[in-house]
Amino acid sequence: MNPEFVDGMRLIRAAQKDASCSELQDDSGRRILVERDPEPGIAIRLTRHGAEDTSHWQALRVRPVEQRPASYPTSLPFLPTRSAAIVSSSGGTTATWRLVEAPACGFMPGLKDSPTVARMREALEPIADRVRAGDKAARAELGARMREFTAALSPSDRAALYAAARPDAESLAELTQVFDAARESSIADGWTVVEEQRTDSPVPGRTASFEKGGEERRLVMVATSGPGAVVFLDQQVKEAAGRADGE
Repeated sequence: MNPEFVDGMRLIRAAQKDASCSELQDDSGRRILVERDPEPGIAIRLTRHGAEDTSHWQALRVRPVEQRPASYPTSLPFLPTRSAAIVSSSGGTTATWRLVEAPACGFMPGLKDSPTVARMREALEPIADRVRAGDKAARAELGARMREFTAALSPSDRAALYAAARPDAESLAELTQVFDAARESSIADGWTVVEEQRTDSPVPGRTASFEKGGEERRLVMVATSGPGAVVFLDQQVKEAAGRADGE
C-alpha cells in the first residue's frame, strides 16, 4: 500500500473534524494546505505547500457526483455517485470507497453490540485514539494488541465477534457492486487481471491483482458491518511496490 495513505487519511479526518482549520502538519512536520469545496465534487483537498517541498502529494475527499472532478486522478476508476477518499504521491495512489462514512471517533463503530465487542473496545479504544492523533508507534501497537485480544478469546467468543462484524445481505450486495465496478473499469482501461481470490471467513472478501506496463494495481473488498465495509485500490510502480514489500 502507498506508505503515505495512512497519514493522508488521518489528515482528511482532522480536516473534517475541525471545519475552521486551513493548515495541518503531516507525520514529518510538513505543512499541508486545507482547501474546502475547491471545485465541484471535491469536499476537501489537501496539498503540501511551501518552498521547502516540491514533491507530489495530494489527498481528496470526493463527494458522490455524476461527473469526474478535475482533481480526481485520471489513472483511477471513477465510480459515479460514490464518495471516495484518495491519497496520491510519488510512492503510489490509494483510493477507498465506503458505504458508510467512518466517524472521526470511536473504535470499530460498525460492529454490532455484544459483551465481547464491549470488552474489545474498552481494551483497544485508547490506543485507537492515539492512532487518530498521529502517533506512529500506536499503529503497530494497535495491530499487535488486537491480535493478542482475538487469540485469547474462547471459540464461542471469537465466533460471536466475527458474527458481529459480518454485514447484512443488502450491504454485501452493494459493496460487491462497488468492487465489480472498479474491476470492470480497470479492465476497460487496459489493466490485465493477474490473480483473483474470494474468502468468506471471518468476513466476506475479494481481491484482484492487475498489471499494466510498469505498474501494478491491487483491488480489495473487506465486507464488514458499518464503516468498516470498504473497497480500496492501491496502485504503484512495480519497483516501488517491491521496495515496500521488502522493507
